[in-house]
This record gives sequence, C-alpha cells and structure tokens, in this order.
Amino acid sequence: MQAAISHTRLYLLFALIILIWGLSWPVSKIGVSYIPPLWFATARLVIGSLFIFGFLLIRKRLVLPKRKDLPLIISLGLLQMGIFMALVNVGLYYTGVGHAAIIVYSTPLWVTPAAVLCFGERLSPLKLIGLLLGVAGIFFLFNPWEFDWHNKQVILGSSLLLLASICWASAMLISRYATWHNSALNLLPWQLLVGAIPVIIAALYLEPNPQIEWHLSIIAILFYIGVLVTALGYWGTLLISKTLPVMTTSLCFLAAPVIGLISSTYFLQEPLSYALVCAMILIIAGLICIALSNNLAFKKAENLNTAS
Repeated sequence: MQAAISHTRLYLLFALIILIWGLSWPVSKIGVSYIPPLWFATARLVIGSLFIFGFLLIRKRLVLPKRKDLPLIISLGLLQMGIFMALVNVGLYYTGVGHAAIIVYSTPLWVTPAAVLCFGERLSPLKLIGLLLGVAGIFFLFNPWEFDWHNKQVILGSSLLLLASICWASAMLISRYATWHNSALNLLPWQLLVGAIPVIIAALYLEPNPQIEWHLSIIAILFYIGVLVTALGYWGTLLISKTLPVMTTSLCFLAAPVIGLISSTYFLQEPLSYALVCAMILIIAGLICIALSNNLAFKKAENLNTAS
C-alpha cells in the first residue's frame, strides 16, 4: 500500500511540474516586462541555486565537488543553465510565448542528428519520420509567407530561442555520454551557480543600471520562477527521470509547451495562428516518433541483456 501511495504521489508531482513549467512561459513573459531579461535570468539562477543549496544542507547532502566533477559542472552549468536561460529570456522579450515555447521544446530534434553523426547512434525509420515531421513543424513556425522578415526584433528573438534550443540539445548529449562521478542532484546547485556567473557579467555590461520598480507582483514572479520552476522543477525532474519509464517522462513533458501556448492565449491574449497550431502538432508528433523509437531500442537492449 505504501509503495502504491508513493507511486501516486510521484505522478502527482510529475503533473505539478508539467503545469508549473507550462505556466512559466507567460509568467516569464510578464517578468521580462518588469525586469531586464538578463537580470531576470540572473535572479532565476541565483534564487534557484540558493534554494537547492539550502535543501541539500538541511538534508545533510551538500558536498563540495571534486576535480573530476568540474567538466560536468562547467559544461552543463554554462550550456543548460546560464547561456540557455539568458537566451530564452532575451528571446522571449522579443517574441510571443507560444512561438518561444515551441522553438525551445524542439530540442530533441537537434539531439537526434547530432547523436547519429557524432556518437554513432542508429537512425531508425521511426526517428527519421520524427525528424522530418519536426523539421516541417519548424518550417511552419518560420512560415516564409507569414513571418515578419522586416521586424528585426522578431528575427533576433527567434534566432536566440533557436540557439537556446541547440544549447539545451548539446547539454542533453553531454549528460547522456559523459561519465558522472557524483549524483545529478549534488551537482545541480554548483551548476546553477556557475551558470549565473557569465549571465551576471553580461547583465552588468549589456543592461547596466536596471530600473526595477519593486512590488508584490515582481516578488511573486521571482518566487515562482526561482523556487518552483528552477529549484523544484529540476529536483522533481531528476527524481522522476530516475523512477518512471523514459517513455512516460519524454511524452508527458510534451504537455508543457501545449500548456504554455494555451495559457499565453488565455492570459496574455496572444493570437493563435494556424501556422503556430500546425507547427505545434507537427513538432509534437515528431517528438513522439523519436520517443517511441528510443523506447523500442531500450526494450530491445533490455531483452538482449536478459537473454544473455
């Protein structure tokens, strides 16, 4: 009975994190209207890092990283934490929420060809279909006939978001193929701290003397983004990824950009174009194909190990 309750609570935590991550897109859009994007990214990284440090300290699990942990701390701290969050916030400042969420969550589309070309992974027919669907979705997202090519801010924002997606893809590949000498949770606060350093430097240089009018809404937004989205979100994702099947997690996380798109339409009155809906459907269909292919490959490897 206890095991069943724990399993139920885990799925409830998973649903909560997906909802939190989905709603983080319109919340972040509002946040970068109050606080300059790089300072907003800095606040998110620092708050999330301090919260995880405190959590591990209370649990008596806080450890100093060793020299062999530094490659993962630096690479993931910069790519997945610092550079990624900075690019997302600046890109979000110039584009719509639904547009931004779909671009960023197209990350697995870049992981697949990189894994095939650089790490010798097999490109199965299902993965190829998923990749083609995803590329078609990106084409719809940057619809040449509807995209405002004369708006330099929209082009800049979309380019930064695409670059953020590639940074996240690079971080995924590092996480998958690098050797871990410590648990992901123990390294997380140090990665957030390392990621904050270049963002702080960039904010001081590119956004000096930020004018921020502090009020309750800003404090609530920073709590939501720093504590719930970053600290709770990363911790919960680590717990879920270790416990639930890969297929379950990869497919369920696809609900986050859908929630982001719907919530931005409801709360921010952003227009929901046919091109955006088609892009979302095609990219999610592509990601489902990739996830199915990965699951089949995992089961095949598991059966071979069992047979041997």
